[in-house]
This record gives sequence, C-alpha cells and structure tokens, in this order.
Amino acid sequence: MKEDIYARRVTKILIVFSALYIAALFVYSNFLVPRPYYIQTTDIENGYYYDARLIYNGLPTRTVTHPATPLFYIYSKFFIFTGDDIASTEEFLRIIYFAQAVFNILVLVFFLRLMPKTQSRAVDVFALSLILASPSFLTYQDYIGADSLIIILGLPYLFFTYELIGSEKIGASSLRSFSVFFVFYIESCLSYALNYQSSCFSGQS
Repeated sequence: MKEDIYARRVTKILIVFSALYIAALFVYSNFLVPRPYYIQTTDIENGYYYDARLIYNGLPTRTVTHPATPLFYIYSKFFIFTGDDIASTEEFLRIIYFAQAVFNILVLVFFLRLMPKTQSRAVDVFALSLILASPSFLTYQDYIGADSLIIILGLPYLFFTYELIGSEKIGASSLRSFSVFFVFYIESCLSYALNYQSSCFSGQS
C-alpha cells in the first residue's frame, strides 16, 4: 500500500516536471532565445516541411519511406493559417511548436487523471519514465516531426493498452478503435517500439 502511494506521488512529480519542461522549453526556444528556422542541429524539419507543403499544393510527396507519413497531411493543414510562402516558414513552424506543446501538456494531465486504478502504481512510474527518458522527448520538443509526438501518441496508446488488458470482455468496437489507432501510431512515430515494450511490461505485471 505504501509502495503504491509512493509510486503515485512519483508519477505525479514526473508529469508535473514534464509539463513544466515542455512549457519552459517552448518559451525559451520561441521567445527568449528563438532559433531561426534555417539553423538546425538536425534535418528532421526539412522533410516534414517540404512534404507537407507539397500536399498543401495538391502535389505528390517526395517520398513515403520516411516515418510519419500521416503527419505530412496533418501539418499541411497549418498552411491554411500561414500560407506557404517562404517568408511565412517561421510562423508556420512556431504555430506547430505551440500546438505540440499544448497537446503534450494536455495528454500528460489526462494520463494523470485517467491512469488505471487496478494495477500497481510502479507500472505507471516505469512506463512514464521509459518515455520521458527517451532522447526524442528531451531533444526534439522544439522541432516538428514524429519524435516530438512521443507523448501525444505514446501515452494514449499505453492507456488504451492498459484498458484492454484490464477488461474482462473486449468489445469488437473497442478492438477496432484500438487497431486503427495502433496502425496510425506505427505509421506516425518511429519510436513506437519504445512504448510497445513498456506496454508489454505493463501487461506482464
């Protein structure tokens, strides 16, 4: 009992710290020390930007071999707000940075509120720690791409997995919904294996 209370407190601390980290990084990288979009430590944004721009203009993408092809279509919708002129590139990216930061924090809050009550709290700590220790979470929160969505896509996947494991009877509609989300998740996030391993661990606990 004491172990579960301690684990729940640790989980809350991790989530609060993660939300503050995401918010602080967004403010730092966009307002205090903004990074010009043409200065990058990785080429992660180039492929997403140009493929999304092609889709926005009704043209075929350059490639489908890069992970996160569905994200090209989602990102292309942001051009509606900024236009696809080269001069609006930085505005386009910052709008997505803001949306990613907001959704990351919201998902963390919902995960805290909706964590299954029937399993060991230590499992929550392990699963959350495994995601937050990922270089994708620590490094790419101020970039667009699949690596920056590990929280937005990873935690809902873990939650749905928990629910299916804990259900005495799995309905066909629930299984279909999970399957659709799982396929989208794999196609969108290169780091899905990390979360898949943590969910498997949860199922064995």
